[in-house]
Amino acid sequence: MHERSRGRVTRGGSTWAQQTMASNLLLTSLLVGSTPVKPPGSIVMFVADDLGWNDLMFRNSRMRTPVIEGLRQKGVTLTSYYVQPVCSPTRGSLLSGKFPLNLGFDSVIHDTEPMGVPLDAVLLPQALQAHGFATHLLGKWHIGMFKPALLPINRGFSSAFGYLCGSTGYWDHGNTEAFCPGHPEPVFVLDLTNGTRPAIGEFGGRWNGTYETEMYSAALEEILDSRANLTQPLFLYIAPNNVHTPLGAPDIYYEGFENELNEGRRTFMATAAAMDAFVENVTGSLARHGLMEDATFVFTTDNGGNLRGSGNNWPLRAGKFTTWEGGGETKTPTTYGLLFGLLSMRFLTRFRRQMGREYCGRTTTSYSLVSLGTGKKLVVPGAAGETP
Repeated sequence: MHERSRGRVTRGGSTWAQQTMASNLLLTSLLVGSTPVKPPGSIVMFVADDLGWNDLMFRNSRMRTPVIEGLRQKGVTLTSYYVQPVCSPTRGSLLSGKFPLNLGFDSVIHDTEPMGVPLDAVLLPQALQAHGFATHLLGKWHIGMFKPALLPINRGFSSAFGYLCGSTGYWDHGNTEAFCPGHPEPVFVLDLTNGTRPAIGEFGGRWNGTYETEMYSAALEEILDSRANLTQPLFLYIAPNNVHTPLGAPDIYYEGFENELNEGRRTFMATAAAMDAFVENVTGSLARHGLMEDATFVFTTDNGGNLRGSGNNWPLRAGKFTTWEGGGETKTPTTYGLLFGLLSMRFLTRFRRQMGREYCGRTTTSYSLVSLGTGKKLVVPGAAGETP
């Protein structure tokens, strides 16, 4: 039997509160409120791909993710936190505050399927953008692309640079499609988009051969350097391919894993180390621009580790694609910031007041977890109440 932390949230190692689905709490805190006050700091939501229960230093000392571990130790760790067993439903829920059942899909959205998060759902970037945030996406979308209205640039993001489908090559930023109409041989398809256009030419071709997280690090610097309003808070939704297959990382990240006998696992660990370096680049960039002190940093995975892609969910059973705990239970998100614990009453109250009442009662479809996390019922004057 392995030790489990049922219904616990740890803060600096001590028991603090309880959690089941972080996005619903975050959206509830954003979408209900009263009197506007000074906006909080910027928000970073970092979504790792296919990261397993045992794939961070938090539980596995053989992993090399010291930056993520440092954020975890300074913030709040949700130790009984569940996501969906595959990526699209989790990502849709994180951005909409709705359970996948209410979004109309519970599995991966393939590139040929006419599906996506319904257009009447108010997404987190839309709510934030309406209240003065500059909103930017770097990385994976994968919650609808069959018509322009579903693209991230039309769902509340001021800019969107990344890929639309489920995975991409780390250096070539595309996929080889075996079944392409009119082409008997496999065809390479670029999946790198800037707004509504393929990211080719000036803002695309220069990235060919650049490792994905290094590309996004450079793009983030350009976003921060080009801000017209230096006082405007940011919402950054960052979703790299790491550690989704096809695994890969620059040689430097393999250092220290020479004794790992399983080649697939060694490559996985290097890919995770590259992701950790990316987190360091993100936090460093924010700090250099004076945006980290009051920032909210949320780190989560989209589903459990893929056992067919060298993920590690031990001691949980099974992994991605399954409804066993290895497919949907994770130790994240890790959160960091002066104001931010996901269950912080101060944070929730501040955001509720800032966001106003226009979204009240219309977006989230799960419990507000304030009472679970604090033992107190949050009463917001003029609000419609918490969704049962």
